[in-house]
Amino acid sequence: MRRVLKCGTLYDGSGDAPRQDQAVFVSGEIVEKVVPWKDAKIDDGVMVVDYSDQVVAPGFIDAHVHLLFTCQEDHDVTRATLETSSREELMAVALRNCADSLLGGVTTVRDLGDIGYVTVTVRNLVNKGIMPGPSIFVAGPPITTTAGHLHFCGNSADTLDEIRKAVRRSCEQEVDVIKVMASGGNATRGSNPMMPQYEVEELRALVNEAHRLKRRVAAHTQEAKSIRRCIAAGVDTIEHCNWRGLAPEDNDPQQLVDLLKDSQTMVTLTLAGIHRALTGMHPMLSEVVANSSKTISPTGKLAQDFAWTKALIKNKIDVALASDAGARFTSFRDFNESVEAAIVALDIKLEQAISMATRVAAKALGISEKVGTIQTGMQADINVFEKPDSGRSLGKIKDVYRKGSRVVADANLVLPAEEAFGTLNISTMQEDL
Repeated sequence: MRRVLKCGTLYDGSGDAPRQDQAVFVSGEIVEKVVPWKDAKIDDGVMVVDYSDQVVAPGFIDAHVHLLFTCQEDHDVTRATLETSSREELMAVALRNCADSLLGGVTTVRDLGDIGYVTVTVRNLVNKGIMPGPSIFVAGPPITTTAGHLHFCGNSADTLDEIRKAVRRSCEQEVDVIKVMASGGNATRGSNPMMPQYEVEELRALVNEAHRLKRRVAAHTQEAKSIRRCIAAGVDTIEHCNWRGLAPEDNDPQQLVDLLKDSQTMVTLTLAGIHRALTGMHPMLSEVVANSSKTISPTGKLAQDFAWTKALIKNKIDVALASDAGARFTSFRDFNESVEAAIVALDIKLEQAISMATRVAAKALGISEKVGTIQTGMQADINVFEKPDSGRSLGKIKDVYRKGSRVVADANLVLPAEEAFGTLNISTMQEDL
């Protein structure tokens, strides 16, 4: 099917200022061309969809999610749910989160930690068109040390041989990416987020084995020492990348700039619900969320917490934006709040925040030749928003296109067999489940 989307305001994902009155031609799964509406020549039989009163942008790419996680307020509850749920129950959670992702305008996700490789099955169901969902890149259970961060996911490895075998086991299960816990983390009781978990030699062995098997490597890091080791080992993306440590140089943003400026390693910034709470967008926060947000904030103000990210952006080092959806307080349907939080945290314009969540995120996943921008030859993953009240917001999702097909229409999910079943209103789905 050929369509022309008549766009009132178009953010193309490049980071450039938005353009007005544009025509986006879509042929099958691909963007055919983008031209000013006044120059659009429309053949007979081509469907025109009028979004002249709406805002159009690329589909969001959430580069860091956990589809099996339940967004609960307590890390231990999340762990207990993972460990005690059946495979079928975990799959139901993941499929619900897939639906919520689409409703939030997220057309691609990278799942960076499950249990039992459940997300591999979920990815395959979505790819076959059996269930609705975004494009999914999966890592399976993260590789970690014995008693390390997320060790309960069941993929611990300590020696060089164990690390290599862990990579091979995951690849045998047909994962798309390898996830390694390079430092401890806050979500695992007894783990130390301020200490590395692997030496450079161990990380390098993991990276070499993953690259041999044609997989990229995403490394969880919460402190500077592990970040240095990850860059030295050649990981593809550093997740969270909280630049902090015990030594003075480990709190100097310029040190991180110097490490990354000639490196192929990219950074994924996760602005989760615990950060979104500091934007002031939610005046009626629960006491748990409000207190947790204040505790995790180094300065108490979102605009002052991310000096290291601002330094990277100032030095033209790409930073992908993600949400860590599934982690505590972080729903899949509200990715737009991470975009708005980036504007506050980094003092950037809306078009820059959108680019971090589309073009740059695609680059981090290694798929920027296919998705991430609205331009000729790119996959037609497109969001349509009701016009916002300010330049800090995109407004509410109206329609979402994935691979040229409308998967959300008037804020309702469209089932894979649209012509047979129509749309499905799942606004209360999370509560029902």
